This record gives sequence, structure tokens and C-alpha cells, in this order.
Amino acid sequence: MPYINKNDRLPLNHAIEKLAMEIDNEGELNYTISMLIRLLIGKWGEKYKNYNAFMGVLTCVMFELYRKKIGIYEDKKEIENETIWD
Repeated sequence: MPYINKNDRLPLNHAIEKLAMEIDNEGELNYTISMLIRLLIGKWGEKYKNYNAFMGVLTCVMFELYRKKIGIYEDKKEIENETIWD
């Protein structure tokens, strides 16, 4: 769940904003996410529980992006260009 307490966000926001300024394409984004997970595996331990947690987080990020941004974008485009689902 990305909706953590505002106070818990503060120490993360500066680092995330600085990192985002360095990412210029989807390859670099993939690398960044992969390396973050690799570092967390080193920190949390190589266990199925942790791998399962990473997969769950990545899946939830994907669905939340779709729910909050992509679905809304697609709805606008459907109105502009007419539906294909009659």
C-alpha cells in the first residue's frame, strides 16, 4: 500500500525525488527498481517470504498505477475516439 503516513514519507521523499531526476528511460527505471530489490534482499535476507513480498509489491504497484492513472487515461481516450465495445 503506497498510502503510508505522511511523517513516514518525509525521509524517503528527498531521496526518491533526487533519484527520479537521474532516470531518463524505461531501461534505467527497470535497473533502478531491480537494484533496489537486490539491495533489500541483501538487507532482509534471501528467503521465499521476501521474494513473495517483492512480487506482491510489484503487482500491487502495477494495479494501483492502472487504477489511478491508466484506467482514467483510457476512459478519456474512449470518449474522444469512441468505444469499440458496443
